[in-house]
Amino acid sequence: VNLQTAYFSQHQIDDLDLTATPVVLMRRLDPQLTEQEVRNYLGGYDFRGDKVFETVSIFSGGEKARLALALVAWQKPNLLLMDEPTNHLDIDMRHALTVALQGFEGAVVLISHDRHLLANTVDSFWLVDEGRVQLFEGDLDDYRQRVLGSPVSNPTRTASESGPAGVGQTGQSRDKKPASSPGRGTGKEIRQLRTRIKTLDERMERLHRKLAEVDTALGDTTLYESRENNQLQSLLRDQLSLREELEAAEEEWFEKSARLEELTED
Repeated sequence: VNLQTAYFSQHQIDDLDLTATPVVLMRRLDPQLTEQEVRNYLGGYDFRGDKVFETVSIFSGGEKARLALALVAWQKPNLLLMDEPTNHLDIDMRHALTVALQGFEGAVVLISHDRHLLANTVDSFWLVDEGRVQLFEGDLDDYRQRVLGSPVSNPTRTASESGPAGVGQTGQSRDKKPASSPGRGTGKEIRQLRTRIKTLDERMERLHRKLAEVDTALGDTTLYESRENNQLQSLLRDQLSLREELEAAEEEWFEKSARLEELTED
């Protein structure tokens, strides 16, 4: 089997040559590329028209993320390894990366605590725990129940004692540090974590409902008939604010969940 792998992380975005254009960056990978070939390829990542001749320095965060992934994908890997690719990325960049991944034709092994990214890109979840890799037969909501101690019907199936992280990860930290007493924490800390996780669950549910209401309101076509529309601008600001709050709540949820699992594991 001719397996060709590629690795993608935020470093690929940070290391982009800001003085170069997409055409220049593509020709660094393949000097024989014609301008039309570059246009055709980058068009699939929404770089159209003269955009391919603009310098990277003026690109938005989302455009940089799409370009970085396009450069990696040009290597035609049939396996793409991704390690926390959305760390420190803003919402637009996370969304752009998610959309680009949805169009990737190969296999992806994604290690991430980004709930939105996982929910919208992976087909199956694997749990890395105590030196084993297990297939997690559920979704992220099932994983919440597992962390909180609620029963989940046959949530995992052992795949191997060692091996790849699998497609997606259920939010557990890969570089988990053992507690001073391995696998155990104080009863007080465990209770506090469970309480905080429950609070975050309720908060995320409220934010999801509010965001759904805003999205529904933004679906009203009459909002876009006037260039100066205060209601539209207000809704867009609310949408951005809610997304940021939701991202922050989800990130904390995964951090607290990973810590709770560390303290309560057998």
